[in-house]
Amino acid sequence: MIKTMYLRRIYASYILSVIVAIILLVLIFFTNDWLGSLPLFVLMIGSIAIIPVSHYKYNQVKDLVVPQSEIPMLQLDHLVIQRNVAYFPQLLFFQKDGSYVGTAKLQTLPWYGYLLSPFFKSDLITILPFTYTMYDESEREVMHLQKRGWFLKSYVTIMNEDGHHIGSYEQEDYRIFSIQGKLKDATDQLLLPIHADFTTSFTLTDDHKRQWASFYQGRFPHEYTHIFRDMENHIVELSDSLEETDHRRLLGVLTFLFLHIKR
Repeated sequence: MIKTMYLRRIYASYILSVIVAIILLVLIFFTNDWLGSLPLFVLMIGSIAIIPVSHYKYNQVKDLVVPQSEIPMLQLDHLVIQRNVAYFPQLLFFQKDGSYVGTAKLQTLPWYGYLLSPFFKSDLITILPFTYTMYDESEREVMHLQKRGWFLKSYVTIMNEDGHHIGSYEQEDYRIFSIQGKLKDATDQLLLPIHADFTTSFTLTDDHKRQWASFYQGRFPHEYTHIFRDMENHIVELSDSLEETDHRRLLGVLTFLFLHIKR
């Protein structure tokens, strides 16, 4: 997974560089506006600069063996969440020691979503309905997230691996700088209010002052493993006192939240 992630970053950097270069040349040819083309030129230089960095990091990890987690996803007290480079957003889950835990992938999207995807790409998850599936380290289905709603509010149904409804999550999508939502159980009773800001670390605590999760933003501590060296990672500590169903619900909410992060 780590090797594939870096290869995708390399390919994406090449493609972005070529596209920006073509647009830049066309713009200069027809307008001769060098000053107005400066932002595109900076973007092209930045995308080109990513290529050797990704090659260097790929060479560092290409021979590493990434072990599979020996602890089931629903029993972990933490997750390292990495956004994978893909046409539609994907998440990769690891332990701090570098063990691979699982992934979240798009399963279904309305037919018109594929027609709009060249224009909206990853922003589709904040606009259109979808179904995401979470898989464990052995590619077994763990749970499903089914989103409804358009623009102002998202309604997410959380289901177990058999498709049974176990909870729901509602999020106000019109907020720009913060996230406000509600995690509910299968009977629509409030379990956990969500107040989050991805520009800083945050803690998710219920009305009984019980902590469900904490998010730590920043670079991954090098003392844990060499696999994540110099990579931006999202580290979430999970409460070990949650029942399995609440653990599933929490993972569903975290997956939905981190799908919205574009870095």
